[in-house]
Amino acid sequence: MEGPRISKGYLYPIKSCGGIELNEGDQMEITESGPRYDRAFMVVGADGEFRTQRQRGFERLALVRPSLDLRAQVMTLSAEGFDDISIPLDPKVYGRVVTTNVWGDPAYGVLNVPASEWMSDFIGEDLGVIKTIGHRVFDRPQVPAGTKGSFADGSHLLGISSATLAELNASLAEPVGMDRFRPNLVFDGNSREENDWRVVKFGDVEALGVKPCERCSIVNVRQETGERTREVLAVLARNFRGAKGKPLFGENFIVRGSGVITIGDGVEVLERSEGGFGREY
Repeated sequence: MEGPRISKGYLYPIKSCGGIELNEGDQMEITESGPRYDRAFMVVGADGEFRTQRQRGFERLALVRPSLDLRAQVMTLSAEGFDDISIPLDPKVYGRVVTTNVWGDPAYGVLNVPASEWMSDFIGEDLGVIKTIGHRVFDRPQVPAGTKGSFADGSHLLGISSATLAELNASLAEPVGMDRFRPNLVFDGNSREENDWRVVKFGDVEALGVKPCERCSIVNVRQETGERTREVLAVLARNFRGAKGKPLFGENFIVRGSGVITIGDGVEVLERSEGGFGREY
């Protein structure tokens, strides 16, 4: 019997902004810190704290569409009604170092002034856009000690089965797309199957399933309009409640080494977790 496969991929160059879709045959380069260029940039306020769609007024981050030109080594930011801006991916030409944190983990980035001015104009608040300089370590009880990371919340990869989304949509008055949940990998397996995987191989990349993904209010934001709704998180809290009483959707993975994931690769399950979706974590 044929097992699950990776049907789609996503990169999010700027934390909490729009994603870049990867389709059949596209490749995702994996480093020891996770997918290259995923959550490599982050928006911070004048207070140095990170900003995401969780916060009122920042739903509009969903409307910022980054694109990458790896040959030219630039990232371009686009948003309706605003001129595009392109900035180099190399942080050596940026400005000062900014000390911040991601959920309590110390993190450091270099400020890009033109992107910061563009983002400030778009959101209507004094903001900075910083690029990681690679010194962040995930401090999570489920994550192996010393694991390096980007500006992602607390893992390298988020994976969700399309059948898990179908299960949720069957309970929603208004079905939603996978973009509400901002995964890196989408699988064509069974519903909640991703929560059964303790050790897996995605292509030639081995990964550890560390915990189901606790969901926040971002799932209520329509990614195409930036409008905040209410239904999705409420239904998750009712139908996808985990062992700790939190709404869960998808699985967080930590990679074990570098490599390449190709969209269309099969998923090889090397070890299954005990308890799956309902396990303690």
